Amino acid sequence: MRAKLISGGLLALVLAACSGGEQGPGEEPSPETTATPDQSELWDTNLTFGFAASDEATGLERGQQVYDQWCAICHADGVGMAGTDSLKRTYMMAGITDMSPILTERTDLTPEYVELVVRQGVKSMPYFRTTEVSDEDLALIGAYLAQNNPDYQEE
Repeated sequence: MRAKLISGGLLALVLAACSGGEQGPGEEPSPETTATPDQSELWDTNLTFGFAASDEATGLERGQQVYDQWCAICHADGVGMAGTDSLKRTYMMAGITDMSPILTERTDLTPEYVELVVRQGVKSMPYFRTTEVSDEDLALIGAYLAQNNPDYQEE
């Protein structure tokens, strides 16, 4: 009996959702019932996240592309970025107020530290194998993220 009530309730919800709102037969839907929120308000719409880096790119350009491919999906600025949110919480709990949780804004990163974290993982961040991010690409990610560090000088 309970299963029939649940499935009947679900069917009613589906039919209500498909009915198109409050308009009657033959009426055009009002803009209020068809408007969808602007996606830029809800999500970062940078579609480079997760896409493979170009084989033609070199240097910092390739470093940025590999970062976008593997790292930005968690560490960019925006709603729901797990890595950025985790760093925000970590810094807040430690009382650190002068360090950005957005990796591309950091001024203290070094290629060696980036390599250590990527290969070993830390907290909820998994480690990445050389079959995922090659040593060469990891060095380029490190150089890309260290470019804001005033103490870092590219070799």
